[in-house]
Amino acid sequence: MSELNLQGKVAVVTGASQGLGEALAMRLDKEGCKVAVCDINYDGAQAVASKLSDAMALAVDVTKYDQLEAAAKAVLDKWGKVDVLICNAAIVKSGDIFSLSPEAFKLVTDINLNGYFNTVKAFAPSMLERKSGSIIQINSKSGRKGSFKNGAYASSKFGGVGLTQSLALEFAESGVR
Repeated sequence: MSELNLQGKVAVVTGASQGLGEALAMRLDKEGCKVAVCDINYDGAQAVASKLSDAMALAVDVTKYDQLEAAAKAVLDKWGKVDVLICNAAIVKSGDIFSLSPEAFKLVTDINLNGYFNTVKAFAPSMLERKSGSIIQINSKSGRKGSFKNGAYASSKFGGVGLTQSLALEFAESGVR
């Protein structure tokens, strides 16, 4: 089994102020990455970044494309590249179709699917220009199979699978995975 050398690589993680995102940021740091800790919860992002060797915290609402553009610029200004982009930001709002409000459904899909699109759109150009990099969308079993009283989340995650497959086809010739 070969080991992946991440020493000196630049990683960006959305939804990184807690939970899985925080764990990913911590592991990437341990593997030698410089890490951009992105989250709508800036205080939480700062707390995570302060535990890392070479990191920056960025206040990012993934539903706001302009904030992601600014984050991409900040990362490129500081480190000059992005090697690993982990799209982890997500929320869950559960309920059957009658109890889940249209606003809740929209919020879940805005963050989980549109936020993923926005993140890739903002960060991928520099990766494509360098012809190098990996983009990872954290998904769920709900992205492959419907989920009882969890239609908003499952829909957003199904969409994420389709977007991932489409981006893989778009970016393959550029060497971006």
